[in-house]
Parts: sequence; structure tokens; C-alpha cells
Amino acid sequence: MAKTRTQDEFTRPTGTVIGRGFSVQAARVVGSESESMRLDGVIQGNVELDGVLNLGETGRVEGDILAESARIAGAVYGSIQCRYALHLTATAEVTGDILTETLIIDKGAVLHGRCQTSAPSESVPALAYATA
Repeated sequence: MAKTRTQDEFTRPTGTVIGRGFSVQAARVVGSESESMRLDGVIQGNVELDGVLNLGETGRVEGDILAESARIAGAVYGSIQCRYALHLTATAEVTGDILTETLIIDKGAVLHGRCQTSAPSESVPALAYATA
């Protein structure tokens, strides 16, 4: 069976790891295009990543997430915007709105918010925070 684009999105090498027990407080955490981030700790602030975010079961983000793709197994208190794919695993808990091209929700995942998906022919807005 051939891999789909969505499957490929989740197999990028991990470049940054924020381990269990670590907490980062910042207005914005930014990652590079070529790497993905594994988060098992806590980030209090927005996450902007041009790669894949893998949020583990013990991971928590208290802010908005902007990424190419994301796999969420922990808690997010903020909106999530993914250009390609978002996967909420059975242990995910999201309180916030979602915008993505492809959405996968496993049985048991909890979503408190609105969800909007776009067809591949439609454009998910560019990955950039609006400046006020």
C-alpha cells in the first residue's frame, strides 16, 4: 500500500524535543521548516512550526498552534491551524477552533470548539500570525 501525503507528513525526523517535566513560557515558540517538534512538556504561548508538531500524552499547549501538520495526544487550550493535516488521537483534548485541510479524529478524542476543513483545491490561509 502506497503512503499518502498525510502519512508522510507525520514521519519527518524530530529535530526539537521538549521533554516531560519541562515548561516553556514565551509569547511565541518558532521552529524551522526542516524539522518537527516532539512536545511532552508544557508550552505557555503560541507555537509556530513550519514542520510537524507531535504533542505527546503528557504535553500541553496553552496558546495557539500554527503548523504544517500536527498529531495531538495531549491537551491544547487554543486554536489549531494546520496547512495539511491534523490528527487528534484518542487521548487528545482540544479547547479551541480548528482549521486544516485534512482532519483525523480517533474515538475518545475530545474537541470543544469549531472545526473547519478545506478541500485540497481550496487554500488554507498562509501560516503566519496577523500583526496588529
